[in-house]
Amino acid sequence: GTAVVMIGDEVMDSIPPLPAGTFFGEQAMISHSSTASASIVARTTMAVVRFPHAEFLKVRDQFPDVFAEFNKVLDARYQSLTDVDPQKLFETNTFASCTAEFRTHLIRLLEKKVLPPGEVLMQQGEIGFDLFFVARGTLEIQISGNRVNTISSGNVVGEMAALGVNPYRNATCVALTVCVVFKLTQDQLGHTLKKFPDQKSIFAWRCRSKNEDQLLQHVAQAPAFTD
Repeated sequence: GTAVVMIGDEVMDSIPPLPAGTFFGEQAMISHSSTASASIVARTTMAVVRFPHAEFLKVRDQFPDVFAEFNKVLDARYQSLTDVDPQKLFETNTFASCTAEFRTHLIRLLEKKVLPPGEVLMQQGEIGFDLFFVARGTLEIQISGNRVNTISSGNVVGEMAALGVNPYRNATCVALTVCVVFKLTQDQLGHTLKKFPDQKSIFAWRCRSKNEDQLLQHVAQAPAFTD
């Protein structure tokens, strides 16, 4: 049979469909983790053979030279999973109206961060000053330890802290899959919005989209929005 690799709702076009004779689940196997880094979705009827973790370790120790080559394959696959063009961040409805000059300026500032499944991006109640553009993967949003939502590529988290409205994180964000995010610091955001004041409305729209209209007057007075 044939299967495709998905992270969240995104089919990984950078990884060809998996045909008969290939393997998957190796990232969790190598890292001794029960959490898969991606989803494997059958496109046709499939028959698979399970390779138990204990047996995998025995074979790995018995044939170290073979597994040296195997690790190269794993590295190439992981690179494909985490290789994201930051230009794609601006293909979403939220930022589609950004000017080309604004996009180019932001992309030069962004810092890429890769999260394995289970890693916490931000913790509720902690102080933070950065916002994160989600470029790939799915994050779980928790409040007081309870799951309230999930977000995927095209979303932004941490903007209230970065805008200077509230320095404390309102929720915890945990990676459910391998996630790729791009960080923008509060200082970088403030300087950017001062340089491109006509783009401030994008972040005001983010407040409205989160039903946070009551915060708009505070946003207007936040450090990132004032001269």
